[in-house]
Amino acid sequence: MSLRTRALVILLFIGATLQIRAIAQQPAAAAGATAAQATIHGVVKDPDDALVPGATITLTPATGKAQVATSKNDGGYTFRGLNPGTYSMTVTAPGFGVFVKQGIKVTSATNLVLDSNLIIAEESEQTTVTAQGTQVSVDPENNASSMVITGAALDALSDDPDELETELTALAGPAAGPNGGQIYIDGFTGGQLPPKSSIMTIRINQNPFSAQYDQLGYGRIEIVTKPGTNAFHGSGNFQFNDKALNTSTPFLGSANSQPDYHTIFGMGNLTGPIRTGMSFTLSGSHRTIQNNQIINPSGFYAASATSTTLCAPGNLACSNYAFPATARALANPQTRWDISPRIDYLVS
Repeated sequence: MSLRTRALVILLFIGATLQIRAIAQQPAAAAGATAAQATIHGVVKDPDDALVPGATITLTPATGKAQVATSKNDGGYTFRGLNPGTYSMTVTAPGFGVFVKQGIKVTSATNLVLDSNLIIAEESEQTTVTAQGTQVSVDPENNASSMVITGAALDALSDDPDELETELTALAGPAAGPNGGQIYIDGFTGGQLPPKSSIMTIRINQNPFSAQYDQLGYGRIEIVTKPGTNAFHGSGNFQFNDKALNTSTPFLGSANSQPDYHTIFGMGNLTGPIRTGMSFTLSGSHRTIQNNQIINPSGFYAASATSTTLCAPGNLACSNYAFPATARALANPQTRWDISPRIDYLVS
């Protein structure tokens, strides 16, 4: 064999040996790569070192997707196949506070034991107090037990002052004293009820302990009249009634003529300016009533028209018979004027 041929054979032998060695090393490299992955495991406990099953463990790498595990009945958990890097771990369980561990360094083929000691969650309650602008007021308008009549409700009441007073007394209900609810007109008592056209507001106060009054008042009627205006305004009202519009009285009998009865009622008000800051209000009313009193000295209720014995109480056989000719009517005329002047001055 020549020297050249011998050198070629040696080179071929060396190349084959290197190739076989490279093929033999490939599975070992793959096995080394698998062994490089790390594992983290541990146990979740409470402050008394008791095992906590059902806890949620979240392992989050610096980059990539987080992994979640749940502690078993023995409180243990395991994360396998972890790549080297920095991780953070969070452990949560019902009734316990959150456990957080950051900066966990994981290197190749690490088998890291990391237990979690949870603490009891603290019950906290937060109360927020907000300041409000509402303040306690002693003004009569803010009395929750009062009834305020104004506007359309006031227009629905009677224009006749006597009938208006009767309606207000009925609305006020029971009151202290024999005369029912006391009427205050612009803070004063004892005056005549003004015409409705000059009334601005009527307040029925059910509070018996109002500090601005010296007496108890369960059905106090407070009337506030209208102030003067900067322009002239006026109104008037006229009412009348006659015996021709009423039924006849049965107490005089058919033989006697019916007595005269009529009523005339008129009222009005005028308001306007006097000068800057000053105004006036003039209201008044006039009432004429031609009424009668029936005088019957001999009439009575009896069991028959010829009976001379008075009926006993509760006797249903009694009837009302016509009065004899001796019954008569006496005139009872009444006339009344009401004039209410008022001047308002604006101080500021």
